[in-house]
Amino acid sequence: MVIFIVKQLPVIPPDRYTSDLLAFIVPQVLELVYTAWGIKAFADDVWREADKNLRARIRQQWEANREETDGHMGVEPPP
Repeated sequence: MVIFIVKQLPVIPPDRYTSDLLAFIVPQVLELVYTAWGIKAFADDVWREADKNLRARIRQQWEANREETDGHMGVEPPP
């Protein structure tokens, strides 16, 4: 029964994600998910696996959030 539910979920296959689409999605997902220090390992893994373009987009999103919130107290920007 569960397999039929899984097959009906609107999920895009991994091979359909372009680098431009990932550069748009990943920084936003990281922003929504990384809400506690317990998620730091996940964020570090995303950073390690990101290419140069994706890292630049993540940093850009981080800077935009920093400006909106008057800084992230005690948090360093991504390297």
